Amino acid sequence: MPIHIHSHDTAGISASSMLACAAAGADVVDVAIDSMSGTTSQPSMGAVCAALEQTKLGTGISHENIQALNLYWSNVRTLYQCFDANVRSSDSGVFDHQMPGGQYTNLMFQSQQLGLSGQWKQVVKAYIDANDLVSLSSYSGSLSVLTLLLS
Repeated sequence: MPIHIHSHDTAGISASSMLACAAAGADVVDVAIDSMSGTTSQPSMGAVCAALEQTKLGTGISHENIQALNLYWSNVRTLYQCFDANVRSSDSGVFDHQMPGGQYTNLMFQSQQLGLSGQWKQVVKAYIDANDLVSLSSYSGSLSVLTLLLS
């Protein structure tokens, strides 16, 4: 059975996690093209491929091809800037709140829409409380609603 690893890069360490998984025998590790990678997305394709390039796990994907794709998607991303979650940096707080990447960006957007932009720390605390209360992490929509009610 193939082993396929998926991770978000919210804490900023997923590239190293993907490298370790590949070294441990994973068949597939998820990455995102550089211009779309990091934070709540997947780790950088360019970084993972470059790190594996001179090993027996090399992908065979050329740096030039990755850069061409990166340029294309970097330009496309500007067209959708108004939909960007505005997550600008890694957040090692994910080790505390354990919020999945997609839920992180959705909850951040929802809290901003409710005027809670300056209260992200309290929203995250409410998320932890809500998750502990009903353990709904697999029901992210319900957990987001409960979190915002507790904020």
